[in-house]
Amino acid sequence: MPEHPPGRGRFPWSEALSNPSEDGRTRRDEEESQQRIAEAVQQQELAVEARERRDLKEAETRGRKALALMVRAVGPRNPEVATVLLVLGGVEEDRARYDQAEEFYGRAVEILGRSRRDPDVVRLRVEALCRQGAVLSIRGRNGQAESRVRRALALAESVLGKSDPGVAIALDALGMIRKNQGRFREGLAACRRALGIIEKRFGPDSPQAASLHHDLAEVEHACGRDDRAEPHARRSVELCEKRWGRDNLHAGADMARLARILEAQGKDREAETLYRRTLDIFERALGPGHYEVAANLDRLGSLLERTGRTGEAERHHRRALLLKERILGRGHPEVALILENLAVIFRSQGKIAAAKSLCERAISILARALPAGHPDLAACRAHSARLSADLGRPVSRSTRSKRRT
Repeated sequence: MPEHPPGRGRFPWSEALSNPSEDGRTRRDEEESQQRIAEAVQQQELAVEARERRDLKEAETRGRKALALMVRAVGPRNPEVATVLLVLGGVEEDRARYDQAEEFYGRAVEILGRSRRDPDVVRLRVEALCRQGAVLSIRGRNGQAESRVRRALALAESVLGKSDPGVAIALDALGMIRKNQGRFREGLAACRRALGIIEKRFGPDSPQAASLHHDLAEVEHACGRDDRAEPHARRSVELCEKRWGRDNLHAGADMARLARILEAQGKDREAETLYRRTLDIFERALGPGHYEVAANLDRLGSLLERTGRTGEAERHHRRALLLKERILGRGHPEVALILENLAVIFRSQGKIAAAKSLCERAISILARALPAGHPDLAACRAHSARLSADLGRPVSRSTRSKRRT
């Protein structure tokens, strides 16, 4: 978050809109307005901190309080309000409430469109458009997503210049949309161009470069080229360790991604070592009840199940399930994916009816949260069909892959 003097906003509008000489307000009105801005900024920062530790309920509460204070202080169409809306959009996105996230991002885009030439506002608008595009892509609306991100890219290039980091943000977002569309060559080209901009501006060893290596690894992994994904993933880990240390949370997150890529190549021993190391980092740094602990328990459990250690795998999945139900709620898609992982274990143990029950619950959750053609939903329905065959009965209507109305 940009630095700013205590009690003041981050944009000149904040001071102009609260200047008593221009709108007839008293000095006391001015002081109260500046106090509200300071309180709003404080609540916004607390919301960001809560989101980082995955306390999404507190993050939403703090964010909504910041929004109310900021609107009261500077009005509903000030760029300061847009910065709060971006935080709230991120919280809703983390909770898989994509319709609300899209609404927050859309409001931010509208507010920030009032000034088309101020570089700080343009950078925020680029970010808002890219975030809105990412949510639209998640919801299966890739055409609209691409339109938003292309607008962001054109705006950044025309106002900020083709070598500005804002252009890299838009290119990276476009690359991820291309990945989701299966247009991997174009996705790689966009991410590589973004990496070139970032390395030229900040250097090849910068944290920003680590983030681009992260995404390049994701695109290569998505198109099944894990041998090419691995160097990017390793580079991302290397840069994070250099910047923050070997036991830092940033390095831990990149280790987990590298572990997934190694696992996909059958390098199970190194992958398991990284999963366990990552789990240790997160438990020590964040506590045993944190979201990241749950995520890595689930990943480690899947590797253990695949390598025949179903007892330990089940224990990890069950612990992950309890944590994610508490943190995200019982109806979250990530909860559904753990249920599916447990169903796989139960099927391998011959507990077909129990596996079928878990799979049906997972389908119910995913069908409410994801587009009809989403691959996670399709995979879960396919698994349910196999379980129905195991039980010797036809597939139920609820598991048929059909478009929801």
